[in-house]
Formats: sequence, C-alpha cells, structure tokens
Amino acid sequence: MDWWGFSDEIAGGGILYWLGCHWIDLARFVTGERIVAVSAMCRTADKQISVEDVACLTVRLEGGAIGTIRCGYLLNPSGEYEDYQLMTAWEGSEGWLSHFPHGPLTLRMRSGTEGFGDPAETTEVAIERVRAGGYALELLSNFIDAVEQGREPLVCEDDALYVLQVAEAAYEASRTGREQSI
Repeated sequence: MDWWGFSDEIAGGGILYWLGCHWIDLARFVTGERIVAVSAMCRTADKQISVEDVACLTVRLEGGAIGTIRCGYLLNPSGEYEDYQLMTAWEGSEGWLSHFPHGPLTLRMRSGTEGFGDPAETTEVAIERVRAGGYALELLSNFIDAVEQGREPLVCEDDALYVLQVAEAAYEASRTGREQSI
C-alpha cells in the first residue's frame, strides 16, 4: 500500500496514532480523568503494511476505573470503514452506552436507572450533526480566540503530549507483555 500512514518508517505507528489517539482523548474528556496505566496487544494483520492495524488496550483511570479501547483498519483498510471497526463503549453496573462514529450519530444505550427507559430494551438516541467538520472548527475557533485574548485554549500541547504518552506506553506494553504506568 502506498499511503504514508501504513509505513512504520515514515509514520512511526499505525492505528493508535491515526485513530486510537481520539479514543484516548475521548476517555479523558468523558470521564475527566487521565489514564494512569495501560496494557495492550497490537498486531499487523495485513502483511502489505508495516504498522499495527489492530490494537486492543486495557486502561486504568486515576479513580481506579478500568476500560478498553479497541480500534483497527480491518476488512479492507483502504475502503470505507464499517461501524464494528471503530467504536467506543462505556459500561457500568447501571447500564451501558455505545457510540459508532460513522454514519448518523447515534448512541445506543440500555440502563436500569430510573428515567432512562426499560432495562430490558436498547434505546437509540440520535444526535443531530450541526455542520461538516464537527468539533474541529469549534476547537480551531477557540484556539484563535484564546491566542487573541491571551488565555489558555481548550486544547493545548499538554493534551497532545498526554495522548502520545499513552500511545507510546501501549506500544511498550504490547512489545513487553507488561502493564505500563503513565
């Protein structure tokens, strides 16, 4: 494959750097907690590329919660992605919520908590997309405003460094078979 993102020599990593980084960032955004430890398995399934095309991470948050992050470029990495290749799920004793990032933005949830419906039924919650570009345009606008006003932006270099540290720890955990502290 000719795309630079499939070359370990050029990109330095695969699915974790390309798309897994967003799930790492999302875990912090949703929970308000940093990942403090990671175990991982990364693999290159497609022999035409030299970066990992599948990664499964088990992460521990500051408060002790344990979760998983799964991502891959599977079943035709150069074609359109299917929902089951990229997703995030949040599960707990009171219910679960999952998000599939492609197509209409729909969350699927099931909960026994009062006010959230029947615990025996899955509920789909559709969220209207505001415009093309999603939150990227809002983040860029916030960054420009922050620079002009001399304040801290919503997202800064420390956020990027944190995500990179988690990804690098996942690569090391996969290589050594040992949990890595962040």
